[in-house]
Amino acid sequence: MSKEENKYLSTTGLTFPTCEEELLAYDKQHENVVYELNENVIDPFKIAKEFEVEEAYKKKILNKSQSYFRRAVLAAKITDEYHNEWTFGIVKFQKLVYLAEQISKMKFAADYRKQAAGPMNHKFIHSIKKEFEKQGWFTVHKQEGKYQKWIFTPQARLKNYESYYSQYFFDANEDIQFLIDSFRKWKTDKVELIATVFACWLEAKEENSLINDALLTQKVYAWHKAKKKFSKKDIIESIRWMKDNGVYPK
Repeated sequence: MSKEENKYLSTTGLTFPTCEEELLAYDKQHENVVYELNENVIDPFKIAKEFEVEEAYKKKILNKSQSYFRRAVLAAKITDEYHNEWTFGIVKFQKLVYLAEQISKMKFAADYRKQAAGPMNHKFIHSIKKEFEKQGWFTVHKQEGKYQKWIFTPQARLKNYESYYSQYFFDANEDIQFLIDSFRKWKTDKVELIATVFACWLEAKEENSLINDALLTQKVYAWHKAKKKFSKKDIIESIRWMKDNGVYPK
């Protein structure tokens, strides 16, 4: 410690030995002082064990039943915020749930497949509809017309999902809320592209590939022929946004 630092600490009543003579004097002054740690209050081995258990829990892959209900709770949070938004369609809905699952770092059972619109779960809307109506959160029906649309109508027990959401997603809530707020007015194609880039990025990471813009662009185009609707500029801009906002596989 420098003299300047020690001089500053002395103004707060704290000083440290600065030479061997002072150190010997300090030891002499405190030779009869016994420092005891109450292991019932602070047990380093217990703390280490609790940390190991917590880390193991984070890495544990949820079974299908756990994934099913947690996904429904997450979907309820998103639907609660989005059901009156004109941009809220089934594709945007599922892509947002996918991204929120990923950034929550909760190991959901993998139910997504490569499809034209990005990572897709064909049973998604039917399982969500079933759980929403079972819990009394929303009624869900498909509105036919020029454009097919799913309508979510809030029910009396809607806010009951909040206690589950706080329990499951407390640590990730800030990141999930960021996605919800960011994508609120975005068109479906833009959200679809972000979700597809994320899935490609995750795939590249699992392959231990050197991740760069060229590789991610290549993977997006290889995902499905429908991705040709996106220009290279669209893809690069999406990658930039994801990097700038920390929305990518860690």
